[in-house]
Amino acid sequence: MNILFYDGPCALCNFTVKMIVKLEDANKVDKLYFASIQSETAINVLDLKLRTPPLMGVIIIENGGTPKVGVDAVKAMKPYIRKRWTFLTFMFSAKMYMFIAKYRHLSGEVDRDSCPFSKDYSSRILP
Repeated sequence: MNILFYDGPCALCNFTVKMIVKLEDANKVDKLYFASIQSETAINVLDLKLRTPPLMGVIIIENGGTPKVGVDAVKAMKPYIRKRWTFLTFMFSAKMYMFIAKYRHLSGEVDRDSCPFSKDYSSRILP
């Protein structure tokens, strides 16, 4: 299973997950699943240092492999999105990613009681 971990309360992170789903390659057999870094899935899969604030950024684990964090995780998303959009994965330098990650909470927070994700792919949001 391929899991992308994101900062659950972060509005920008939630928006990014929604965009990944919209841009994903429908023909790709291996789909990305999503879990908040604050979730039970993260507790069971990620090392404590990856779940402890200040968070280091998005994390992707492909088929139980080594976690890729931050800009490396963004670049690892390339195979999951449609080819015409793959340039997005290379737009970010490490410095640019760190700047966005540092100030991501300025975008606001998502209310945990609301349902921010479409029911069409809610089965891919892990608990």
